[in-house]
Parts: sequence; structure tokens; C-alpha cells
Amino acid sequence: MLSGKDHRVLAIVGPCSVHDPDALLDFARQFKAACEPLGDAIVPVLRMYFEKPRTVVGWKGLISDPDLDNSFHINKGLHHCCKCWRQR
Repeated sequence: MLSGKDHRVLAIVGPCSVHDPDALLDFARQFKAACEPLGDAIVPVLRMYFEKPRTVVGWKGLISDPDLDNSFHINKGLHHCCKCWRQR
């Protein structure tokens, strides 16, 4: 694509930030199924972002606060993220 030899469009799609790993995996399966018939036209890339770096007040993201309760169980958040990355 970068060299101009691939005519397909790069489509980077995904949530602003993941708060529910199961919902992300469901979205990923649906995204993959929807993209398969378009393989000759697009190169789909699923974007997964687990933190909210610009958030000053409020929820900081799945890694920092996986339980959405300000408990900051970071190891649990990292586990959730790794689980998402390992899925195919």
C-alpha cells in the first residue's frame, strides 16, 4: 500500500476506548465478517485502544480501572487487554 502497488483502501476502525472486552470481541467478529467480502477493495485494521490519555476527570480506561469503580485494579485491566490481543 505504501509503495503504491496495492490499490486497496486502508480502513482503520474501532472504538475510542474499550470499556467492555466482550463487546469488543463481538464487534471484532462482526467487523471481520463484514470485511471478508470486501477483501479486494479494503485492508481492514481493528483499532483497540484501552486508555483515555487526554481524560483529566473521570474514567481513565480499561487498564487503569477495569471495574469502572475507581478501584484501579491495573493487573486485572492488563489481563483483560492481553485477552483481547490474543483473540483471533
